[in-house]
Amino acid sequence: MKSVLEASLIACLLAFGAGCSSADDSADTQTNSSQPPSSQGPGFEAPAGDGTSALLSQSLTAPPTGTSNPCAAASCLTGTSCEVVDGQAVCTPLEPSGPFCGGFAGIACPGSGTCVDAPGDGCDPENGGADCGGICECNIRALCVRGSVFDSSPEVCACVPREPEPDACSRVRCRAGTHCEVVNDRATCAPDAPNPCAAVLCPAPSSCDVVDGQAVCTPIEPPNPCAAVLCPAPSSCDVVDGQAVCTPIAPSGPFCGGFAGIACPGSGTCADVPGDGCDPENGGADCGGACTCLIRALCIRGLVFDPSPEVCACVPREPDPCAAVRCRGGTHCEVVDDGAICAPDEPVNPCAAVLCPAPSTCDVVDGKAVCTPIEPSGPFCGGIAAFRCPGAGSCVDNPNDDCDPERGGADCGGICECNIRALCIEGFVFDPSAEVCACVPAGGGSGPMCSADAE
Repeated sequence: MKSVLEASLIACLLAFGAGCSSADDSADTQTNSSQPPSSQGPGFEAPAGDGTSALLSQSLTAPPTGTSNPCAAASCLTGTSCEVVDGQAVCTPLEPSGPFCGGFAGIACPGSGTCVDAPGDGCDPENGGADCGGICECNIRALCVRGSVFDSSPEVCACVPREPEPDACSRVRCRAGTHCEVVNDRATCAPDAPNPCAAVLCPAPSSCDVVDGQAVCTPIEPPNPCAAVLCPAPSSCDVVDGQAVCTPIAPSGPFCGGFAGIACPGSGTCADVPGDGCDPENGGADCGGACTCLIRALCIRGLVFDPSPEVCACVPREPDPCAAVRCRGGTHCEVVDDGAICAPDEPVNPCAAVLCPAPSTCDVVDGKAVCTPIEPSGPFCGGIAAFRCPGAGSCVDNPNDDCDPERGGADCGGICECNIRALCIEGFVFDPSAEVCACVPAGGGSGPMCSADAE
C-alpha cells in the first residue's frame, strides 16, 4: 500500500509545474484507511533513510504559488479597460466623458476638440448612421503665447489666460487703522503707519510731502508764463522776471545779400538779420542778411529734401547700410558708426497679452504677467452703522471684499471717493482728497499750518 502512495506522490511532483495540487483520490482513500493516525496530518514525517519519501515530504509542505492578475495577459481594445470579474479578465467599455457633438444639428466641439463616435450608443457612422451623435476629445497639445496656458480638457481644448496666483489678502477685511499683509503665505492685519501730513495744512501754493518721516510743505512750481503765449516767427518765448518775453531768433544760415548781392544756396531765402544796424526797409539797400529755408519740397525717387539753410534743395538719398543685411530671428538691424549690426530685439512685455479684471493692474514679476489687485485708499464708510464720508465724498462699494450691495448685501461697507471739484469762497481752497473732499482755509505763512484739533 505504501508503494501506491509513493507512486501517486511522485506523479504529482512531476506534474507540479502543470498545476497538480493533490494525489490521486483513490490512493488517498486507500491510504487514509490503512495508515495509522500518527502518520497523517501536519505531523507526518518520512521514515529516516528513505530519500524519496523525504523529497515527497518537502513537496507536500511547499507553499502554494501566488495567483497572477488575469488582466496582465489581456489586451483590451481602445475605448475599453480591463477589469477582474469573478477571477476573470473582462474588457469593459469606457464611459464617454466629453461634451456632446455631431448629431442632426452638427454641433461642433469647443476649441480645437475632435468629435469621435460614442461607443455603445447604438449608432454607427460607418454603418449608415449619418446623423450619429458623438463625444468631444482633445487630441492636441498646443503652444500658447506668454500669459496663457493650454487647457486640454474636452470642454475647452484651447489656450486660456493663466490664472494669477491667489492673493491671501483678497478675502480679508481689516478694520480701520490696519491693513492686510501676507506673512508666511498667510494674511495678517498690521497697524497702519501714521501719516505725518494728516495733521498739517500747507499754505497755497504748496503740498505736503513726507520726508524722513516728517511732514514738509513743498512749494508747487508756478505755471510757465510761455504756455499761453504764441510768439511770431522767427522768435521764441523766454521767461524774464516771471514774464513771457518773445525774443527774436538770430538767423544762423549762410551770409547773403550785401553789396555783392550774394544769393542763397538751393531754394533758400535771404532774410534780414535783426539788430545788425542795417534795415533794408529804411534805406539800407545793400544790407547783408542770413539764408533761411522756408519751403518743404517733394523730390523724385532716389532723392530727399535737405531743409538746412546751407542746402535747401533735393539731394541724393544716402544708401541704407541695413538694406542688404538680413538678421536672424530675435534680432534686428541697426546702423552704428555708419555700419550695420544685428542687435537683439526688445523683450515682449508679458502684460501685452493679459487683460486683468478690474480693479487690478498687470505687473511683471520674474518675467511673468501677474494681476495685482488695486488696494482701495479711501476711508471706510457705510456698513451696519452707515458711516458717512467726510465733506462731499461719495461712498462706493469696495471691490475687494466679499459683500456686494447689488446681490443682497444691505449692510456692506465701502470706501470714500471724492468725485467733485468745487469752487470755494475767497480765502478757501478745495481739498480733493478722499479724507477731506471739502473747502478748507487757504492759510498763510512760510511754515506748515496745523489743523485746529492738533496740539
